Amino acid sequence: MAGETDPYAYLNREGFTSEKFKVEISNLPKYLGMGQFKKFLAKEGFVPHKIKPMGRFAYVCFKDDMEKEKAIEKLNGVMFRGSKLEVKIAKPMKDPLVKKRKFDEVNSNDDDDKESVPISQKIENVTLPYQGMPLSEQHSLKKKYVEDVFNAYKNELKHANRSLFQSQDGNLCPIEDTVASPVDEHYRNKCDFTIGINPENSLATVGFRLASYKKGACSVGPIAHLSHLPLKTIEAVAALEEFVRKSEHAPYNPEDHTGIWKNVVIRTSDAGQMMAILVMHPQNFEEKALVELKKGIQDFVVESGIFTSFFVQFQGAKKSNDDVALEKLSGDDFISEKLCDLEFRISPLAFFQVNTKAAEVLYRLVGDIANVNLKSILLDICCGTGTIGLSLAKRCKKVYGIELIPSAIEDATYNAKLKPIVPVPQHISSRILFKLTFAISPTSR
Repeated sequence: MAGETDPYAYLNREGFTSEKFKVEISNLPKYLGMGQFKKFLAKEGFVPHKIKPMGRFAYVCFKDDMEKEKAIEKLNGVMFRGSKLEVKIAKPMKDPLVKKRKFDEVNSNDDDDKESVPISQKIENVTLPYQGMPLSEQHSLKKKYVEDVFNAYKNELKHANRSLFQSQDGNLCPIEDTVASPVDEHYRNKCDFTIGINPENSLATVGFRLASYKKGACSVGPIAHLSHLPLKTIEAVAALEEFVRKSEHAPYNPEDHTGIWKNVVIRTSDAGQMMAILVMHPQNFEEKALVELKKGIQDFVVESGIFTSFFVQFQGAKKSNDDVALEKLSGDDFISEKLCDLEFRISPLAFFQVNTKAAEVLYRLVGDIANVNLKSILLDICCGTGTIGLSLAKRCKKVYGIELIPSAIEDATYNAKLKPIVPVPQHISSRILFKLTFAISPTSR
């Protein structure tokens, strides 16, 4: 909705937004951790949709008006770790896109050099900010960034427990120099591309966004010139973009919720396999229209000859419940990749390192730095397809992989059997994590 000026108009649109059910909880205890706050709310009978901590107060969004009113009534005046809580209705957040548009109108400058920068260059600046910089300089900047992050953690820990620090100086731990990736071009095996409008030609485009919606951007730019993308991925994006442009449907517009094409996730492997997950908004399509739409996509997949696996997902108006399931339209259920001389099966939703060659270097370093040996018991937490645990299994006494996504657990278990390893890693559901964490915590020794 190009002319929208009301920053709260989104509250009246179809679909779920937790901003309608937001409260402000103030006078929180000092140095309160997010986990502690969530545990307190759960004890009081609340599981919020979203929490945004702001120091001594926090914005808490619920799933409906009943929960919001219940929270105000029950939590207002409650004593929590010596602090008397104050709870009140919070003002919804302004639509960031409308807010940004108003700011640009007030601060517009016809001589602004940014307007003359091609969108392809803007996309490169966003996705590859160090492009063209000598590698040694890139590594120094990345090391400095890590040092800054650790210094921030150190300052937080000092507030929480000063006894941990004998001195105010120094890092939490030594920061080694950045280790280079064996490859620095065409390496990224997974990308999530947005389908939107290129502002330079007003055409439907499969590419990257200039920024997030929260930062006030919806525009999408081309990706064919980006050096970190595999050539096969660029070819697949071009084919899909042509299909979208020829279709009778427009890209999804996050501002007014029209259109259907939302985004596509593309995964590749060194073996030449390619998986795609095309996400669409079903709008108010009847079943017959959805069947025809999927048939058209299937025909495109067959004609292109590019994809070995193709899935679709229909995500309608944002809901407070879980994501909808994937539907396979064509090909295999997974792709395979080799890492550290092991083969891994990768399902659509499973995590896998986006730079396979760099991951091999990373895992060897993890084993060396952790001094993993035949007496070690390795907990591979959030293990995904099991890459870390499996790659280090031969150096360990025992390996436990812990994961949330069921299909990833199946992948990890399957991967452990592809090439027999002694000891055999065990992959278990994430609910066991709490028991394991309790078992190894200092207070339980």
